Amino acid sequence: MKRICPKLRPGIGCLLGLWLAGGVGLAAQPRFAETVAVREVQVPVRVLVRGKPLAGLTIDDFEIYDRGIRQTITALEVRHLGRAPEAALPGAAPPLTVGAAPNRVGRSLLVLFDLGFSRLRHLGQGVAAIREMLAGQLQTGDRVAIATWGPISGLNLLVGFTADRTTLALALDAVQAMLDTDRREQAAALGELHERRFSSSAASSTGSTYGVLAAEIGPIAALTVLTGPVEYREEEDAGVVRLEQEGLLGPIQLRVEVDVTQPIDVQQDYVGETLDDGMVRVLGLSLAELAALLANVGGQKDVLLLSEGFGGALLEGARSLAFLEKSFRAFRDGGWTLHAIDVGGIPAAEEEGFASNSLLFMAEATGGELAENFSRLADATARILERTEIVYLLSFEPTDEGFAGDVNKLDVRLKEPPRRARIVHRPGYYAPRPHSTRESYEQRVDVAEWLLSNLELTEVDARVTAETALGPQGGGATTVTVEVTAPSLLAVRNKRKGEFELWLAALDRDGTVRDVLTASARVKFRSLEKQADFAGIRFVGDLAPGDYELRVLLRHDKGGEIFLGSHQVTAPTLPAEPPAPAASAADEPGGEWLIVTMERRSAYFR
Repeated sequence: MKRICPKLRPGIGCLLGLWLAGGVGLAAQPRFAETVAVREVQVPVRVLVRGKPLAGLTIDDFEIYDRGIRQTITALEVRHLGRAPEAALPGAAPPLTVGAAPNRVGRSLLVLFDLGFSRLRHLGQGVAAIREMLAGQLQTGDRVAIATWGPISGLNLLVGFTADRTTLALALDAVQAMLDTDRREQAAALGELHERRFSSSAASSTGSTYGVLAAEIGPIAALTVLTGPVEYREEEDAGVVRLEQEGLLGPIQLRVEVDVTQPIDVQQDYVGETLDDGMVRVLGLSLAELAALLANVGGQKDVLLLSEGFGGALLEGARSLAFLEKSFRAFRDGGWTLHAIDVGGIPAAEEEGFASNSLLFMAEATGGELAENFSRLADATARILERTEIVYLLSFEPTDEGFAGDVNKLDVRLKEPPRRARIVHRPGYYAPRPHSTRESYEQRVDVAEWLLSNLELTEVDARVTAETALGPQGGGATTVTVEVTAPSLLAVRNKRKGEFELWLAALDRDGTVRDVLTASARVKFRSLEKQADFAGIRFVGDLAPGDYELRVLLRHDKGGEIFLGSHQVTAPTLPAEPPAPAASAADEPGGEWLIVTMERRSAYFR
């Protein structure tokens, strides 16, 4: 079975492998949302000799083993992320094999300040180190994003990936104001940062505020954030003891805030060996949502986590490990590598409660490294950037991925390793999972990708119409209706109740999202069977004037059936003079319709 990606609009990368068997009737196919493709696995590999990156390797120099079984390497891409390499394997052939040509790619570097497991004075040294990194350690084409995490404030992406040093400096000013607990300075920095990113001139250059976000974090992520925060239901996690969040942390609600305008209060508790594992759980889930959201960011993807880490005792709990494992899965699936810098520097004998072994554990799980015991943190950033300047991206097609969601152990070797060579790579990969078994934050990304693809599917029978109604006093609106009849609802019944979720994205001629509408309706199938006069559900929403391609996704949450299609609509600018009245779609005969108004997700639009 070949890997087939959805055909996406220009500039949008492929995140999921979806298999649609050509020439096979729908009834004979697996559910669209349940399909899992045999995929090509890519493994970033770094080879270090005495701490320096080794250049000049070819596809013939490597061996890769999946669960102990040697695999055929199908391609090798050599990514040069820094200056021209100096170290090379003696006798290596200058021309590389096909698929292994040197590629000077820009680095996408996410700098993440941990406000939960770090002392603020030490993070201040980290801010100074990042300023020095921006001033002289990066290369042309590198893009940087700045984010913070805290157990109360959650994940805040102060600025997405950009090479603009002024914008990044403003984000660091905001972080420093957080550490100084100066709300006035923080509000001023955030206001100036917001104006620079989302001003009218910035938005007009890309078409909308959505366009600004799409330039920073990619179109799929920009569309994903419009669907709102994730409410995480722990009771749905098999194998994890349910424990309600109480007190300080409150109920778990995940979000990655991408437009921060209000000051962030930094609240900390003493970090010790007896600390409840709630903060680790929130950290793991937050990192998982962030990695899933940013899976389509281009270039070599590295996270630089500035933290002091948490006590090793918290790594012994099953719950802590389970939630950290969620973040590891998201990092590996999205192609991200996490590197950690212990901002505590050289620890004093009396200091307790912070432990870099947790940072080492997190870094190694994603193929990254830990920099610790640096009295000058700018030296730590320089070392990580130097040791990651050359990345060999190995590709292979697994002969057997095992069961969905399984962890497959990887081992990469050199056929003739030079003396003191060290090979660094992620320890494994996960077999793909059906959409229904993916986490809620992953499903949101799935939805965004489907909306921005060219896929069409009718597992649910739905009808999309648009009508312009003119008001009696002039003006009016163009209303779009997504209609699902009662027989169509009953055709997908598989439980007593089911929820139908609707997403509608209005794209202009350039493929830019101009509007997003969402709605949901819960259906009691037993009651529906008894209502002979029930016609079905009509989802209705208004559109602003413009020419659109409407991408409509309707999904049944229990069975996973999907309607996915496109509809061309012109919403005219309406005259001020009153016209003759026109009948709306909701007035048509045919029984009693349940009318559900679509909600406009326009928080990030001007």
